[in-house]
Amino acid sequence: MKFKTNARRSKDIMPHERVSAEVSRRVAGEGIVLLKNEGALPFSLNDKIALYGEGAALTVRGGIGSGEVNCRYVVSIWEGLKAAGYTITTEKWLQEYLDTFAAKKKAYTAEMRKKAGFASFKNLNYILGHPFMNPEGMAITSKYLGQKAKNCLYVLSRQAGENVDRMPVKGDFLLSDRETENIKTCCKEYENVVVVINVGGYIDLSPLDELPVAGIVFFGQQGAEGGHALADIISGKVTPSGHLTASWPLTYGDVPFGDQFSTINGNTVFEDYQEGIYVGYRYYDTFGVKPRYPFGYGMSYTAFESSYEAAAEGEMIRIRAKVKNVGKCSGKEVVQVYVSCPGGRLDKEYQRLAGFAKTRLLAVGEEDSIEITFSVRDLASYEEAASRTILESGEYVIRAGNHSRNTGIIGVLTLADEVIIAQHQAVCPRQHEFTEIKPEKKEKPEGFAPPQDTGRILHIAIDPGAISTTSFTYHKVKPRVGKELDKMQTKLAPKDLAYICAGAGLDVGIPQHHDFIIPGACGYSTSKFEKAGIPAISFCDGPAGIRLFDECVEYGRSVRMTKPVMASFDFLPTLVRKFMIRPAKEGKMLYQYTTSFPSGLAMAQTWNVDAIGEVGGAVQKEMAVYGAEYWLAPGMNIHRNPLCGRNYEYYSEDPLLSGTLAAAMCGGVQSKPGFGVTVKHFAGNNQEIDRRTISANIGERALREIYLRNFEIAVKKGKPKALMTSYNKINGIYAAENYDTVTKVLRNEWGFDGLIMTDWTTEKNMLNSAKAIAAGVNLMMPGIGSDRQQILAAMKAGSLSEETMRISASYVLAAIAESRLYRSKQSR
Repeated sequence: MKFKTNARRSKDIMPHERVSAEVSRRVAGEGIVLLKNEGALPFSLNDKIALYGEGAALTVRGGIGSGEVNCRYVVSIWEGLKAAGYTITTEKWLQEYLDTFAAKKKAYTAEMRKKAGFASFKNLNYILGHPFMNPEGMAITSKYLGQKAKNCLYVLSRQAGENVDRMPVKGDFLLSDRETENIKTCCKEYENVVVVINVGGYIDLSPLDELPVAGIVFFGQQGAEGGHALADIISGKVTPSGHLTASWPLTYGDVPFGDQFSTINGNTVFEDYQEGIYVGYRYYDTFGVKPRYPFGYGMSYTAFESSYEAAAEGEMIRIRAKVKNVGKCSGKEVVQVYVSCPGGRLDKEYQRLAGFAKTRLLAVGEEDSIEITFSVRDLASYEEAASRTILESGEYVIRAGNHSRNTGIIGVLTLADEVIIAQHQAVCPRQHEFTEIKPEKKEKPEGFAPPQDTGRILHIAIDPGAISTTSFTYHKVKPRVGKELDKMQTKLAPKDLAYICAGAGLDVGIPQHHDFIIPGACGYSTSKFEKAGIPAISFCDGPAGIRLFDECVEYGRSVRMTKPVMASFDFLPTLVRKFMIRPAKEGKMLYQYTTSFPSGLAMAQTWNVDAIGEVGGAVQKEMAVYGAEYWLAPGMNIHRNPLCGRNYEYYSEDPLLSGTLAAAMCGGVQSKPGFGVTVKHFAGNNQEIDRRTISANIGERALREIYLRNFEIAVKKGKPKALMTSYNKINGIYAAENYDTVTKVLRNEWGFDGLIMTDWTTEKNMLNSAKAIAAGVNLMMPGIGSDRQQILAAMKAGSLSEETMRISASYVLAAIAESRLYRSKQSR
């Protein structure tokens, strides 16, 4: 071997795989959401099951693109049910579907390769943006009905991901005609029909309103162990406890300004966020629009009774909840606390999530006491005219329950005088003026459940004098300092800084000059100075696990994949595939199996901070096994529109929930020295097809309260070691060139002291690398010659000083010192 690596010669299952599989299955089961159950579930293990649908035999574990995880296996729903002991009566239909899939994929592959030509990259973006989608299943006729069965599962499946948004058409956001007819047939043939939704987002379920469907399960995309996890739910081995993290609209027409989504209207230049702060449930609740399923909704096989008490201690509000299982089986409950803020000069949403917690597993009759705390500062709003965050005087009504439309009032906070929470500088001026919607004054929107009897309502007077005001100092970023960093800096000439701040490329063929390689790593910092004692560090993709080459081959002085590391690679031009993919017979094999965990949305639906942290800990163990330093996760952009192709990677429409869960993931991965996460994509990355050209035009209030707030929580609570900017523009300025968000907000206001990097190939035909460094970005990834040329040219012209470059480089060197240098002292 001509290089050092932790990749293994053996295909044997490693201990970490077993541990990760157990975590993945348990978290997947807790993130599955029961949406409807009219006595159908759970199914007895003695029952036969008729199983249909595209996702039954080829269950989608996660989205496509950089988030794909190359794992050892994927348990389909079919396999999971059989392993649990169920008899599947429709295997003829399932097997024929597999045959249909294979034939159509073969034809599609030939078509795409022909379109690409022998060596042309002309249609490469087209190929990446038009992945192969699972074909529609066959019509259910008498020849497929098989043995008589009482119970039926129909699995609806969709696929999306990087470079691909969804569309409000049949077969995507809408059910296809065949799917509707198939489910109708099932309802005629079987007593209990349960629809399972194997989608990384939501779909229009309107046709089911007219059918006697007995149950609906939002399975989502649950990773490698998803089939086992669903079988646990279907059998009652696990009681459903997942809750939605985004509002499910009745139809796409209910999505605010859905017709302006760039994928729909074709405007690739800009999109005006006219809904302002009214995103998700903030819109539905405030404007009286009834969703199909509200934010935070989720059913169980058991029932709970809850009581609450509220108290205040200075700025902190403390909610104590007692939850008792009064049903017929064990289960977990989620307690959600919302606050309605008083209206004044600023319009307000009807309510906002203020805190949440999940109980432990409660046996029948068992009770749990949990505590939820939040600061009154979290209830503030941003006043654009004065560039400040304020608490307006009035009554703040606290509600608690188990979803956003099933709560009761438990307390009222009264603030006699307005309080300035923080004074800011204005950031990100609008590219052009546009009008944001304003709500009518309403007592309460329609569609809310009768208020719960929560017992005594506590009235609490908040002392305005007890709430401090924060003032920020806006200054040039200060360098990272330290003995190791200073020693490394002295070895670098001014021209060397351009290499430090521009990383190394994708390792489709890894050169020997890296001192340690991880086949399949997404990139490295530069290896140019390894002999001088400045090693390269690795960056590995996520966020549903670590994406590496699961199987690869030593090939000369490099390592090559033996099969496509991403599904779309199979459609690349002939010459490109020949360079990237080599047969196993041409060298010695290496193996790196990692775990495909539930997708971000699926994990978030657990509403379980500890569970998310546990996934982070499992990821860390796999990073340690293969020598990875930085994980490009968690993804945490806001679910602004259900058509965003990458919603499956992201947690929620709510910034508090998103930021809190991301912080838990950060804590799990970074609980031991030498490992880092990279929160992404900062910020406003809310569509995929036009992400490299679109300007997300966002009012400053919405930007601060929604699209930056989740990152703020993750940064302050989770203390991630790195952050990745997004491709898109924010109010006309590329995110990586945006001094306001990168330096003013991230560094000056939030105090972030970690590494800031670009998204991969951001620089190609887009922004200027020198401008990105000047804005506060530290590392251009994956780093190409033009990056260094732009930086050196700017330094020579005097528009980029050596001091600025050394400051930027100090953050890269700090990342190296905190990871590879630390871990070089440990045994690999």
